[in-house]
Amino acid sequence: MKKILIFLFSFSLTCSWSQFSQAESEMMDIVEKNGASIPVSVFLDTNTVKDMKIANATPWRHIWMDIEDSSKNIMQFYDIRLKFDSKKDALAFHKKYLGLNSEFGNKIKNHGINFDGASKFYVYSGSKEFTKMMEPYGYQIFCIMYVVDNYFVKIYLTCKKEYTPSEFQNYVSTSIKKIKDI
Repeated sequence: MKKILIFLFSFSLTCSWSQFSQAESEMMDIVEKNGASIPVSVFLDTNTVKDMKIANATPWRHIWMDIEDSSKNIMQFYDIRLKFDSKKDALAFHKKYLGLNSEFGNKIKNHGINFDGASKFYVYSGSKEFTKMMEPYGYQIFCIMYVVDNYFVKIYLTCKKEYTPSEFQNYVSTSIKKIKDI
């Protein structure tokens, strides 16, 4: 099952990243520019993320995966940060690219997450296509996005279907605190 899930995930990334629209290309230019000088201290670490390993890291994105045992509750998650010159710039990016960053999923209104210290906090399910691919394997997707000071934050999770967004409260609270403590 682990090989199937990794294949589906890799296939999905290849398809979506190889078919960039103009907006996606524009967004990726912004990501490269605003993801270049982010201190590692603002990312989640092994004190917060248990039983997972970083599978890939760039200056703006850490990808954690359950590469040992695909039967765990969280298969993978992306911990993304972009640093802007101001909070106004971070909020403008968040607003302009909300559709792309939300994977065009459905907004989850009653997410149950306390997000004190963050602005424009949103939780979405994953794209309809990827969600449909993951359902037979018992997984679902959440995209959690917000702005803290001059940082845009996105936490993208693939987790068991039984999970609710509120079960990721610690990831959200810790990421807000790490940015506030800079």
